[in-house]
Amino acid sequence: MVAAVPGAASGDARAARIQVRSVLTMTFLVFLGQFTLHPVLAPLTRSLGMREWQAGLIVSASALMVVLTSRLWGRKSQQLGRKPVLVGAALLAAVSLFAFAGVAQLGMAGAIGGPLLFALLILSRGPLFGTALSAVFPTAQAFVAEVTVTEADRVRGMAGLGSVQGLAMVAGSVVGGLLAGISLVTSLTVLPFAPLAAMLVGLIFLKSERPSELVARPVRVRATDPRVWPFLVVSLGVFTVFSMLQVTIGFIIHDRFAFEARTVPFVIGGALLAAGIGMLLAQGIVVPATGWRPAVLMRVGALTAACGFAATIASLPIPVFLIGVFFVGMGTGLAIPGALSAPTLLVSREEQGGLAGTLSSTNGITWMATPLLATVLYGFSPVLPLIVSLALILGIAVFAMLNTRIR
Repeated sequence: MVAAVPGAASGDARAARIQVRSVLTMTFLVFLGQFTLHPVLAPLTRSLGMREWQAGLIVSASALMVVLTSRLWGRKSQQLGRKPVLVGAALLAAVSLFAFAGVAQLGMAGAIGGPLLFALLILSRGPLFGTALSAVFPTAQAFVAEVTVTEADRVRGMAGLGSVQGLAMVAGSVVGGLLAGISLVTSLTVLPFAPLAAMLVGLIFLKSERPSELVARPVRVRATDPRVWPFLVVSLGVFTVFSMLQVTIGFIIHDRFAFEARTVPFVIGGALLAAGIGMLLAQGIVVPATGWRPAVLMRVGALTAACGFAATIASLPIPVFLIGVFFVGMGTGLAIPGALSAPTLLVSREEQGGLAGTLSSTNGITWMATPLLATVLYGFSPVLPLIVSLALILGIAVFAMLNTRIR
């Protein structure tokens, strides 16, 4: 974790810790709003009479905004300061989830339906929530890069940021599954309150930077930059396979295993919980304890995720499937801190916001393209997304071993 703020430039260590914890808490709460929806999405899709590809497109629309706006927000967080960016993003996320919940409930009540319902779900969940997400992670990542200096500190910092996402996945899986087990309406109603809480944290605890702490002209960092692109390939591949699993896991459990309709949301939540626990253990315990360099984390993480996918392909009992999902989460949790931290050690302070935006934007391509791709593949064969994911993550492992820049 980054709570100790090793190497921070701030003269007041306690104040710096408060700022770090506030940024991490806000990141957790906004992503909690995202992950709480995942156990609900498959049952909601069935309840509204929509197809799998429509659920995929709803997620993809949000990711499109991450791709389009992350680079901007990464630089703006250094230019305007993290407080206005994060507080504004949290408010926008809450508005989006309120709108999405309202539209979904109108659809379940039969007040609207067909193309109009589908369009409103995309509009409420896509442009608004996607723009909010695109501001949160680059801002948090640039901040972590700013307050850490050494390679070991930077890796631990990125792992801490990743573990916040893992914790949000765990909590979202539990909360979403439990609330969906009560009713879909209940789960949808609760969704917006997590980003609202994030907004309050920002307003109360985040300090505005002094003008001397801001960067007047943040430097753009392109995805083709030779210092960056090998690590983008790794993170892009890892996020793609993990997204593939997240999007299809609800449909796999619904269709492969003979659970009653009321039980399905709990099992989906349990599966997402297994992935989240794996990610949380990797980033919160394994990364700090081992002290592995970024290259080792990427290689071991990709191979670990490959083992997990191998266990999910065959129609084996649900415990085997859940163990496989756990190892996919653990592999992701190992590889991502390595891929995110390595390029931050190669760029200047003025480039950190631009780099964070580029990383977030490029990785957002996976959340844009993969949900639709995964659901289309699932329509051909329920096992096809898992086979494609296994082949891709094995390719990423080989790339991380052979590329000369990943050392």
